[in-house]
Amino acid sequence: MIKNSIYKLVDFIVKHYIVVLLLFIVVTAATGYISYKRFKIKTSLTALLPEHSQSVLMLQELNKRKASTDNMVVVLESENIELSKQFAKVIHDELKNDEFISNIEYYRDVSFIKDRLLLQVSIEDLTNIKEKIQEKISEKKVDTITNLGLEEDNTDIQDEELEDEGDPFKKDEAKTEKVEKKSNIDYDDNIEDKEIVEMIENDEITEEERLESEGDPFKTAEHKKEKPVLKKADKYADSSNFLQYLNDKLNKYNQSFSSRFKDWRVSQDGRILVVMITPIKPAGDIDFSLKLRKHLKEKMDQLQTKNPQFKKIDVNFSGAYITTIDETNEVKKDVFSSIGLSIGLIILVLFLYFGRILLLSTILIPLISGMIWTAGVFFLFESYLNLIAAFIFAILLGLGIDFGIHCLSRYNQEKENGLSMSDALKVTLTETGFAVIIGGATTVAAFLTLLLADFRGFSQFGKLASLGIVFSLTAIYIVFPLLITIFEKHFGGVKGFKNYYVIIFAKLFKKKELKPEFPFVKTIIFITFFLLIGSSVLLIVKPIKFEYNFNKLGKKDGKREMIQSKYKSAIENSLSPTVILTDSKEETKKIHDALEELTKTFTDIVPQPAIFPFIGEYNVYVTYNMTESIKTAASVYSFYPEQQEDKYQLLQDIDGMLTKSRIKKLKKEEQESIEELKPYLTKATPFKINDLPEFTKNIFMDKSGNFDKMLFLYVKLDTSDGRN
Repeated sequence: MIKNSIYKLVDFIVKHYIVVLLLFIVVTAATGYISYKRFKIKTSLTALLPEHSQSVLMLQELNKRKASTDNMVVVLESENIELSKQFAKVIHDELKNDEFISNIEYYRDVSFIKDRLLLQVSIEDLTNIKEKIQEKISEKKVDTITNLGLEEDNTDIQDEELEDEGDPFKKDEAKTEKVEKKSNIDYDDNIEDKEIVEMIENDEITEEERLESEGDPFKTAEHKKEKPVLKKADKYADSSNFLQYLNDKLNKYNQSFSSRFKDWRVSQDGRILVVMITPIKPAGDIDFSLKLRKHLKEKMDQLQTKNPQFKKIDVNFSGAYITTIDETNEVKKDVFSSIGLSIGLIILVLFLYFGRILLLSTILIPLISGMIWTAGVFFLFESYLNLIAAFIFAILLGLGIDFGIHCLSRYNQEKENGLSMSDALKVTLTETGFAVIIGGATTVAAFLTLLLADFRGFSQFGKLASLGIVFSLTAIYIVFPLLITIFEKHFGGVKGFKNYYVIIFAKLFKKKELKPEFPFVKTIIFITFFLLIGSSVLLIVKPIKFEYNFNKLGKKDGKREMIQSKYKSAIENSLSPTVILTDSKEETKKIHDALEELTKTFTDIVPQPAIFPFIGEYNVYVTYNMTESIKTAASVYSFYPEQQEDKYQLLQDIDGMLTKSRIKKLKKEEQESIEELKPYLTKATPFKINDLPEFTKNIFMDKSGNFDKMLFLYVKLDTSDGRN
């Protein structure tokens, strides 16, 4: 029954070959057009994972909540950074309402957070700062009293200045007005001073007691009467401890501020300015990424044409969208180059065997048309190829070529036996054809097992490979007899092979008298030759290992990496953080607190060995946290400090202590540190979370306007490596 069906098919093709040719052209053109229009490759790992996997589901949830966590980076490079800043503002004004863009940020007004920098300081650190200042003021006051008690010189103390300078630690209105000489001290005005001076005169306080005492002039009178105290004057002769402590604290929080809240994203060399754009769709959407890049490039060209002063600024694009485009283009290029190389090598091998271009076309045209049909039908039901399935076409060329070789060889043999064209085709497609079908069916069966795999990289590969084998067989039964018919009727028929392999072999091994003891010399030579090649390959090729690093799958793009290296110093964190989604602000706060504790920063001194014999060890300050993977975590609560009222009260107390008269008594460098601190004290007023600047809330803002249901993790590890 099957044989009769094949006979009828052959008769129909031979009789109506023009109609079949037209149908063949139409179908091939239609499937080719579909392939051309819909051909798309996704290079992301999520395209390989099962749709029900946790990471894919969470990514879908993230895309529902937030337009995108990816960024398009506009890199402005110029010798004149001020000109770049002007251009950045023009770009912002032009694109702030653009249909492709969710948010654009060129400048951040960080004054709100900078003014409240000291609210970010812990209660413990603020208390320590307060105590250090108390100790310094105690030292200065006790120094004066000690001089009064032990020296002959007259000393005037202008404590009148303290009266109206906001000292929260003063008890009563009574203050020391003036101290003239040791013999004329007014004890009525300050009973504590009287007691201390009397104790000094009567030697009731020993040197050891002075050293052990914890003098604090701001303690209540009750406490002072219980235990009179005194600081030794020369104990704080070197004020570096206080100064270093205060400077360290200010520097620590200033550095934290400057690294996290830059107003302009400018590189260290001052040449690069970065504008950050958050588009409305994620970078994984390759079609959108292509449209976005084209759209932004046109906009930049228009703005520079409209504003000629900006033409000297070099504009480049970077970020996840550009990386996606570049990676996709690289894979496409590799796919098509592998297909082209495969076809080229197949033509070379076949030409050496058949020796005639006309014969090659009867094999290659069915093979290539089968691939086109496969791609067209596949893209009717699928929207993209993943990274693994994309290279199936080069493999299918190697698998499908066998069918044509077997059928052409059998047809040529039957023709040499005297059969007509029609009969030779029937014998070929039934006798050899059945064997070819069985061979193809076993291959399809093997590939179909991949459809059971959850990993979409394998399942899509299996689907495409199965389709490819089926359409390759279909082309053999339709296109092959069609081409034979056309060639026989219009091009003089298919003639015998010109086997160059045999010709080359005969040239290399001319008939010579071989000794009887070496009858298999040719076979031995060939075996030795292939063994040498095989052993050489084993020696050259390294042992195969599983590659975990996804970045190594693509080739290095010098231009892209150069651009990234230029603006790296202008970006404080990774552009692709790990995202944590929560269901409530309470859950976000709990996770934030846990991660903040986990990633608490420590500074340590690590001795380094000598580089050269004449250079000794040197110390390096190392900043680290206790986790091996997480560098830092961020949420809206990173900008919203806790215990603001308590901190505010402490800051008020410190501000009240730092009166003009007290600051005057400090050393010049100490005065400078205090003057640096004072503005932060007066501006650090409590605020509500909704009062935060828009740029801080936009980082975590979702489509519903919530900014407290998302956290970002910035990690120490290279997450492109699967093991991480």
